[in-house]
Amino acid sequence: MATNRIVQVEWLSTDLSRSSAFFHELFGWDFQPFGADYLYYKHPDGGAGAGIQRSDHVRPGNTPVAYIHVDNIEDCLVRVQELGGRVVVPRTEVPDAGWFAHFADPDGNVIGLVE
Repeated sequence: MATNRIVQVEWLSTDLSRSSAFFHELFGWDFQPFGADYLYYKHPDGGAGAGIQRSDHVRPGNTPVAYIHVDNIEDCLVRVQELGGRVVVPRTEVPDAGWFAHFADPDGNVIGLVE
């Protein structure tokens, strides 16, 4: 494995079932249990994985922002809201680079989208 690259992103959750359902419905990710309080997803192309850690002690929403590439930010943000998340930053242009947005999952964790 190459060093000095991001290999995983983790979000904190107060409800693993709700969080895994949210990300499954939004991105099609299928999480697998890894211990009693942890779920893990590894992208099929070998890209960075995602983990969900149950935590009652650390307030979710204070984690770094990871960005996920999607085909259509607007469609994704509609789906986020249908699944109980909320839009934090709407689709916004980055001059000469593309578009981004931020949303919060049901635990308040902020996730970025790029198009």
